[in-house]
Amino acid sequence: MAGFTGTVSFTTPGGTVTAQYGGSGNFAHDVTKLGQTGVTKGDLTITSSTDSAVTTAGGGSFEDYAGAVGLAYTSFGVWSIAPCDNNSSCLPKYAGAFAGGQPGQTPTSSMPTTGSATYTGGAVGYVVQPNATHTAGEFYGSSSLTANFGTGGITGSITGITAYSTNNSGSGATQLGTVNNIGLTATISGSNFSGTTNVTGGAGTAFNIAGATGSVAGSFYGPTAQEVAGVFSLSGGTNSVAVLGSLGAKQATPSDRRLKQDIVAAGTLPNGLKLYSWRYLGGAHRFVGVMAQDLLEDRRFSDAVEVDADGLMRVNYARIGYLPADIEAMRGEGEAAVAAYRGTLH
Repeated sequence: MAGFTGTVSFTTPGGTVTAQYGGSGNFAHDVTKLGQTGVTKGDLTITSSTDSAVTTAGGGSFEDYAGAVGLAYTSFGVWSIAPCDNNSSCLPKYAGAFAGGQPGQTPTSSMPTTGSATYTGGAVGYVVQPNATHTAGEFYGSSSLTANFGTGGITGSITGITAYSTNNSGSGATQLGTVNNIGLTATISGSNFSGTTNVTGGAGTAFNIAGATGSVAGSFYGPTAQEVAGVFSLSGGTNSVAVLGSLGAKQATPSDRRLKQDIVAAGTLPNGLKLYSWRYLGGAHRFVGVMAQDLLEDRRFSDAVEVDADGLMRVNYARIGYLPADIEAMRGEGEAAVAAYRGTLH
């Protein structure tokens, strides 16, 4: 969104509010927020409102976290709007989450119908817990989803959730503590999915959302479902909490040695990881990157390896601090190699 203008609409309890970002009166630029770099933050100016509690003299802001996890086809984030002119003494009237966008959504005809895929990324949102030490906070965590295209089901989780104070929008936002892990289960319909959320694991140190339940809804994005994005919520539970957030994630890149041929050494990264040049099975292009088997043996980067149900390994390049310029082409030919390899086993 940085450097561009556009409009967004929010459904509020009292109506619909339309706002504009970018342009001569606003800004949109990359910041560090909630411990994440590459977050696009921008001003919102309200241009119309059917909600009597929000006037067109007001404004607000949005934060887009697509850049924080390297999404290419979609986005996810949070927004807030205020009922008066946009200044430090005007507290947000409403806050919400957004995810996705029709232009990048995967056509139903291009959705996989067999096999599975694992997606990893992030999740951001708000949590409110009345009558607690911290009554409200903004949070960020890691999202992981596995889609089984054969059965049409999705399972996933949001873990490592850290809550921050909501009164500091900069990189110095105060960490309040942790929030319980969140699980999700959904059903795929076309290129969309919907389902339920629940709380897993032990209590968070800042917010305990134990017992809360809710829903999740989203879509697949990219030419062949390379990415997912959606919004989720939970409420109730032991402490009558309210949670609202969005998530975005992408498929890790196939990087198993068994999927590659014509492998040759291609140097070393500054962190010591070995680089290789290869062609995928049946592929026409040479790529340069790492080998999943190497990362598994390196304690620093073993968590960047994801293992499919049949044992084939993938690498989340964002976690090793190296992003090949042709990552999308690499991922595309890698997926073709996965299909070819699995075909030889049946």
